[in-house]
Amino acid sequence: MADFRRWVLALAVLALVFSGLASAQTNSGGASAMNCTAYSTPQTMRSEGYAELIGDIQIICTGGTAITVGAAIPTANISLTLPKTVTSRIIGGASEALLLIDEPGTAPGGFGGFGAGEGLTLCTNNAAGASSGGNNAYAAGAGLGGCFFGTTTNGVPDGTLYAQTITVGGNVYQVASTSKASAVVGAPNAYQGIVSGSTVTFQGIPILPPVSSGVNRSFRITNIRMDAYDYVGGGVGPTGVNASFTISPPTALQINNSSLTVGYVEQSLSSSVTLPKGGLYAQPLCSPSVLPNPTIGTLVFKELFGTAFKPRFSPAASGYLTTTLGSGVTGTLPTQPTPGFIYNSESGFVPGNGNLASISSTVNSSWSGVGVADFGTRFKAVFTNIPAGVSIFVPNAVQNTDGSTIALVTGETTVDGTPTGAAIPGLTTPVLNSQGAPLATSTSNQTAFGVGSGTVVYEVMQTFSNVNESFSIPVTFSYAPNVNVSTSSTVTVALSYAPIESLAGANIPRFAASTSSPTNILSFNVCQTALLFPYVVYAAGYDTGLVIANTSSDPFSTIAQSGTCSMSWYQGTTNPPTNTLGAGNGYGTTTAIPAGTVAYMTASANLPAGFIGYGIAVCNFQYAHGFAIVQDLGGQRFGAGYLALVLSRTSATATVDSTLTAAGVEGGLTN
Repeated sequence: MADFRRWVLALAVLALVFSGLASAQTNSGGASAMNCTAYSTPQTMRSEGYAELIGDIQIICTGGTAITVGAAIPTANISLTLPKTVTSRIIGGASEALLLIDEPGTAPGGFGGFGAGEGLTLCTNNAAGASSGGNNAYAAGAGLGGCFFGTTTNGVPDGTLYAQTITVGGNVYQVASTSKASAVVGAPNAYQGIVSGSTVTFQGIPILPPVSSGVNRSFRITNIRMDAYDYVGGGVGPTGVNASFTISPPTALQINNSSLTVGYVEQSLSSSVTLPKGGLYAQPLCSPSVLPNPTIGTLVFKELFGTAFKPRFSPAASGYLTTTLGSGVTGTLPTQPTPGFIYNSESGFVPGNGNLASISSTVNSSWSGVGVADFGTRFKAVFTNIPAGVSIFVPNAVQNTDGSTIALVTGETTVDGTPTGAAIPGLTTPVLNSQGAPLATSTSNQTAFGVGSGTVVYEVMQTFSNVNESFSIPVTFSYAPNVNVSTSSTVTVALSYAPIESLAGANIPRFAASTSSPTNILSFNVCQTALLFPYVVYAAGYDTGLVIANTSSDPFSTIAQSGTCSMSWYQGTTNPPTNTLGAGNGYGTTTAIPAGTVAYMTASANLPAGFIGYGIAVCNFQYAHGFAIVQDLGGQRFGAGYLALVLSRTSATATVDSTLTAAGVEGGLTN
């Protein structure tokens, strides 16, 4: 139903856009009115995301009167303002946001630098000034003076485009030229935007009327990303994102619908933890595992609309781009070079070497990173409270029956490299990324657990935009038998997108931290021994001495354990407080009793006078044994001893369903 509403809204916007043609007056050099309309194909944006692509914006202009041949083409600064911060990648002082003239590279028929058949020629300026006789220190993006193309007679770079005409197939077209005297093919048709807060500005854009009948002039704005986090504002359903234009000077390019919808923001991820049929798995660590690597839960990541989960590049990506990867190593990446094509990937419009016009290598380096995301959509699971000796396991990859796939990656913010490598272990068929090459992964989980916690990260390799995907990740565990913990603990796991914004820096994409509470997934109980001292007295001239031995050190290779003993006293309705017996004569101390040692106490030193009753010691280790002796004060006339009774207690046991079988998993995270 939500998808239907979005399409209805989008169609309504388009109907409004195409019904409202307006005129723009450009007076320089004899030009007259152009009819201009702006429109967009709104994209659904994730409310958890900080770098979400908006829909491309296209301004289509028709008509107008030719500018006088040899006259300078008027320019305008075109600014686009969004309701929240623009987060497009910053490149060379400008950004990855581009304004493209006449859909370069989409069809035959380029002429004079403009036209769908032209390659991309990047507009550059000399931000640092020009040296005598040449242009140096190029920076991407048109400056206030436009683009720089060469030098005049005094060595100052010339940033002016001039109107010329050419004849193509018997038709006369007006074109942009870098010369007053002749038509020169190769005028810039790509301009990088300058980002300031929620506004991106494209400076020095030439406003050249198409003039000829049946010819449009197109200005496409692409690769704009916005901080969409929490933009839903607590409302129900998708929230529209409106963008508004500002033109300077205002008369240079007048657009009737200067504000339009470019996206809809809504929640995109539902995450949960599914426990086995028997509920939370609870296990005393000192006993052997019930099953080898039993499944303790399943992590579920479900998308709430079809384009929420995206690979880094689309299966429709083509060509190549020589660039510097995140690791600093030069390599090649797929490109997404068709303006206006909706690739449904984390990357946007990515020009490649094959569709770039011939420009200097210095300027060409400015293309590195344009439109390129650092990775596909990622998910992470953060485990906490893991006892020593416990290993948590997850599979290296999860592949659904429709082929949608996620795979473990080396870290939350590790930038993906070239998409080549070996098949993922543990799958019957190699998992291929969106370009058809096997993805390289380690055979174990990629984030080493520190003491008590650890994180695993998965990346989307392949999804389908017409399906709401759901990925279920089984979690298993193992531990060394007869290893105890000092206190009971419950392992928790928190799920979210990755990387979170506070760790990601400028990485694309990046997301808000999870706001959901951690979920209990595994419980460990302390292995204990309970001892009953049935007669303890400190009254009528008698005293009692008590000794507890930790006998987990023995000649039978028993694993040594240690812990304190909680001493509880009972004499009717008025009982002394419970306290702790620790190492040595340590009543009241929290120092653990080491294996192979004894701890002792006397009733007279630790209980109130007049006490006659019994005591129960609960020791946080196995193999505790106790002895007590009752004697007269000073021990001169009477003494009688006894062994403490070991109480039978019902310990917590694993609640794993008996139908579960060991999961076939690869790799592990070990504390």
